[in-house]
Amino acid sequence: MKTWWQAAIISLQVLAGSADCTYLKNPDEFLHRPEQRWQELSKVTAHVASFQQTQDSAPMPRNNFIDDYIFGRMERDGIRPAPISDDSEFLRRIDLDLMGRIPSADRVRSFIDDPNPSKRELLIDSLIGSPEFIDKWTMFFGDLFKNDGPSSNVNRYLPGRDAFYAYLKDSIAANKPYDRMAREIITANGDTFQNGPVNWVVGGTVPMGPVQDTYDGQAANLAQMFLGINAVDCLLCHDGPHHLDNVNLWGKQQKRADMQGLAAFFARTQMARETVTQDPFQAQFKVTEDLYLGECRMNKKTGNRTPRESGFGEDLNVVDPRYPFFTDSNGAGKYRREVLANSVTGEC
Repeated sequence: MKTWWQAAIISLQVLAGSADCTYLKNPDEFLHRPEQRWQELSKVTAHVASFQQTQDSAPMPRNNFIDDYIFGRMERDGIRPAPISDDSEFLRRIDLDLMGRIPSADRVRSFIDDPNPSKRELLIDSLIGSPEFIDKWTMFFGDLFKNDGPSSNVNRYLPGRDAFYAYLKDSIAANKPYDRMAREIITANGDTFQNGPVNWVVGGTVPMGPVQDTYDGQAANLAQMFLGINAVDCLLCHDGPHHLDNVNLWGKQQKRADMQGLAAFFARTQMARETVTQDPFQAQFKVTEDLYLGECRMNKKTGNRTPRESGFGEDLNVVDPRYPFFTDSNGAGKYRREVLANSVTGEC
């Protein structure tokens, strides 16, 4: 019996009009074909899906609540999981995921020959917290938070970069919970050379424009780096409908004003830049948050975004902080980034 992927290749060969080619003849035709051709592609998809559903598969083993959630959703939606990997595949994947490197030939042979039925669980336990694991995930978070010295927006300088790196590495080595890391990074105050996580909020600086550009940059970073939502950067310029319809299903339903409410959480964050040395030149930022002073105002027609205009008169152009994803949190009478961190980590 043919596998489902063999059936898919045959179907695409027929659609492409060539029995000896596994790809469509003309990619441009695939992208710009008339409706009839899209219907043909839909028929191929339906055929392959029906073929796949006829294959016998054993229930997927579940070891924890994450497995319950993922495989439960897949069963609910009729999605057949891929088969369990063999030992060599598993070892290669887990080494790359946890340590960022492939296993040696000796480790592969040893793992395959090991008769212990719990060897996979034992391997994972042995790798988590290892020096290689700590280095790999420190690098991952450094990339995620764009931790470097000079960047396109702001120069953290090497002491700031190194302080942030040390914070990330120490946190991972100590097995610090991710929600605690998120809270510490989002709410951090102090100077960038001494308090590593302060460098994150400074990294949202957008120069050469009004201060609202920086609020927006910090909001976009928060959504992308902590929530995995990239559409916020677009929504800070315009509403989602008619702009994100073919790009982001969530974003096409959102309003610019809601994302401006997210930016307003940063309106009371003050970042003072101070020169530390002249040769070599280095400057650090000292970050504080005011409980009362600082608002996100819709009164600017310049900057990196489309004009910010409330349309309600000078006295009604202030945007209040509002978390747009699943709560209506606001910062009235509280430190706003603390309220924001509560929302991001689900503690409010």
